[in-house]
Formats: sequence, C-alpha cells, structure tokens
Amino acid sequence: RHWVNVAVAAQSAGVPALVEPALGQALERDPDCLPALLVKGELLMRAGQPAEAAPLFERAVRAAPQSAEAHNALGVAWDRLGHPEKAATAYRRAIAVDPKHHRAHSNLGSLHDRQGRHEEALVCFRTALALDPRSAAAWTNLGLAYAHLGDGDSALKTARTAAELHPRSDAIRANLAAILQAVSPR
Repeated sequence: RHWVNVAVAAQSAGVPALVEPALGQALERDPDCLPALLVKGELLMRAGQPAEAAPLFERAVRAAPQSAEAHNALGVAWDRLGHPEKAATAYRRAIAVDPKHHRAHSNLGSLHDRQGRHEEALVCFRTALALDPRSAAAWTNLGLAYAHLGDGDSALKTARTAAELHPRSDAIRANLAAILQAVSPR
C-alpha cells in the first residue's frame, strides 16, 4: 500500500515521473494489489488509453470480485472501447456488489441514454441522485435524458441544479449548452 500512496502523492504533486515506478513497485510486490491496479488503470483512462486500462481492470475484478469500484471501472473502459453490452454487464455487477454505488447507476444510465433507452436511463439517474444528491454528472445526464424524451422543462430544471451545484465547472456548462440546444425550438 505504501507504493500506491507514493504514486498518488506523486500524481497530486505533479511529479508524473515517479508515478509509474511506484505503481510498478506495488504490483511487483503484489500483482493483485487492487489499489495499484485501479490507480494505474485510471491513469491510463485519463491518458486516453482504455485498451491498455481494460486488462488492468479485468485483473482487479479477478483479484477482488467484491469490488464495485473495479467492476465500474471495467465498465467505463468497455464503454469507451465501444463494447456497450460488456459495459452494461460490468455496471450491473458493480451494482449487484454494492447497490449504493451511485457512479455505476449513473454510468449505466448514460449507456442506456446513448442507446435510446431513455426511460431506463431516467430510472438509473434518479437512483444515482437518491444515493448522491450532489452528483452533478447524474443531474446533467438526467437533464439530457429528459431532453431526449422531449421534456424541456424537466431538462432545464435538472441542468440548472447541476450548474448551481458546480457553477465553475466547464463540463457542466458544456452539458447545459447541449441541453439548451436539445430543447430549443428549431
């Protein structure tokens, strides 16, 4: 665990040259070290390398099948790699392991929404928000789902809630713009 802490501290301090060696040390000592697998996978995801991250998350799931975080991370990787069924399975496993894992509910909702399954998406986003009412991602995604269903008033209301929760977030502003565009008359 020491080397994982070193890697996280190095990343936070802006010293990326120390991150990989520290994670390497952690995984050399314990190839199934869940925190090291997750941190290394997340770093690869942030670097736009989901194909490299997915095997790490698969290892994490094998090492810790009761880790909702590992299943959710694997779902995100599969989603970014264009494998929606594998992603949905991973999100559902995360929820089965931990029904209170709000990000897995939100991620499954986003997947449903992109597949045109907007009503199912609404259920997922509402569940995520019941678990974490301050989740700006769930609020904005709920707004997008409402917009896709043609419910402009609900879409705008949820988007405003997200913007109020995180007024300085560029991502939230971008999502608000997308919602406004979706509900504006053509």
